[in-house]
Amino acid sequence: MPCKAISSEGTLQAAQRGLERRLGTRSHNDTVVRSAMARILIIDDDEAVRRTAKIVLEANGFDAVVVADGKSGIDAIKELHVDAVIVDLFMPGMDGLETTKAIRELSPQLPIIAASGFMFGGSCPEMPHFQEIAQEAGAISTLYKPFRAKDLLQAIEKAIGVAA
Repeated sequence: MPCKAISSEGTLQAAQRGLERRLGTRSHNDTVVRSAMARILIIDDDEAVRRTAKIVLEANGFDAVVVADGKSGIDAIKELHVDAVIVDLFMPGMDGLETTKAIRELSPQLPIIAASGFMFGGSCPEMPHFQEIAQEAGAISTLYKPFRAKDLLQAIEKAIGVAA
């Protein structure tokens, strides 16, 4: 998958502009269909990723809960009902694979989306194929960071079966 450098702040600003546009009337191609607001838990150590994902999800009618590490994510799942989880695979402390396995033990049917990506010196190295590893841990799909709003929403749609 080709990698394009996208600044987190630029992505955040684009998401905020999208939120402002979406507060108005939606076209039939942009309709969000849900019987109730789905709650999505985002577990990521990168604050910009958490903020951006939260803005995009809330702009599209989801309730987004964000935490910065695996242990906090496990605690959130024990305390809250969530409809899907996005887990960063490479986090300090309890990494995403451990977190995914622990979530799977607590809630075997909960859809988990694994996310990861990295850059070195402004360029993207060959991305390791983490999809197989993530699926073995219990993830149903993967997102490569930096991801676009459309990719995030499609992953959520696939995970919980709603038009996002």
